[in-house]
Amino acid sequence: MKTLAIISQKGGVGKTTLATALAVAAELDGKSVALF
Repeated sequence: MKTLAIISQKGGVGKTTLATALAVAAELDGKSVALF
């Protein structure tokens, strides 16, 4: 299992958008994904 953390001290920089896009791309590639 690999873990990827998307972090930034500033709010409103697109962390959730990036995490969702990466999760969708990984799912389309056949990977199992969980977002917390």
